Amino acid sequence: MVQATPFHDIGKIGVSDVILLKRGPLNEDEYAIAKKHAEIGARILSKIYERTPSQAYLKYAIMMAEGHHERWDGSGYPNGLKGEEIPLCCRIMAVANVYDACLTDRVYRKALSREEAMKVILDGSGISFDPRVAEIMDSSRERLNELDVEVRQMLKSWKGTPGI
Repeated sequence: MVQATPFHDIGKIGVSDVILLKRGPLNEDEYAIAKKHAEIGARILSKIYERTPSQAYLKYAIMMAEGHHERWDGSGYPNGLKGEEIPLCCRIMAVANVYDACLTDRVYRKALSREEAMKVILDGSGISFDPRVAEIMDSSRERLNELDVEVRQMLKSWKGTPGI
């Protein structure tokens, strides 16, 4: 799963930057196009896996690309899966994806604090997210904070390194 995670949004290469970088809300047609990134990503990764079947992590990458926007209550996309119909790797990726999105500046809003991001996850528990995954995420707050400090220190030490 760790190897597969970076590929969950690969399908965005098939969606126009006009839509992906739009500052305001997407209209219905734009949203329908943006949602296609899940299926596009799964198709791209499936083609790669056909050529490199020894790369077993690609099976997870395909599932995660397609299923990371499925929602616990069945209101997600592209397949409207509900609860445990959603592969566990997708349920985990959904929480991680939203948490990361909350902590990142977007063209349409500033990044949220870690506390605000965790509130988004907990508010979505049982609706958007698997309650068990949200609970585990909540119980991992201290470790997430430690990792954030470690990453910031690492990036600071790399500042000025060619190619970074």
